[in-house]
Amino acid sequence: MRQPALIVKLTIALFGWILLFLGQLKLLGLLEPNSYLGLKNALFPFVTNAWVVLVAGAVELGIGFFIIVTRRYITGAWLILWLTTGLNLYTIGLGLIAYHGPCPCLVGLTHFIPLTPRQQNDLADFLAMLMFVGSLFALCVDRIMARIRARTAEPSQNRGQAAARR
Repeated sequence: MRQPALIVKLTIALFGWILLFLGQLKLLGLLEPNSYLGLKNALFPFVTNAWVVLVAGAVELGIGFFIIVTRRYITGAWLILWLTTGLNLYTIGLGLIAYHGPCPCLVGLTHFIPLTPRQQNDLADFLAMLMFVGSLFALCVDRIMARIRARTAEPSQNRGQAAARR
């Protein structure tokens, strides 16, 4: 099994730690009384915001834990890409229904850092896009490095085959 480039490892490991942190904050934020969490979700009206936060926090925690423990960075990059695609589609969906309220995305963080609802939304959007672009970058770098390694290995393999034919 080939090893990904160092920049790929560092990028995905950093995102893994960020996901662990955000997932824990979401799950801890559920323990604090918050009237917003009891409201129906704007995009999924059949569940409350608490359920959306619970699922998102558990998925973030699971992906972060997977990356940090297994060190399977390429699989982790694909998982981050999947997660952030879903988060970005959720944000687009909120925009399409003209929802301008606070996003429950950073429910635990607001207890430590006082942010306005607009700042919460901007920070959540920034983190989702950063991890989306970063994981896409990591996958592209890994693919390019694999091709470079394959091309540099070809001449030595060809010399060995030519010597075997003589």
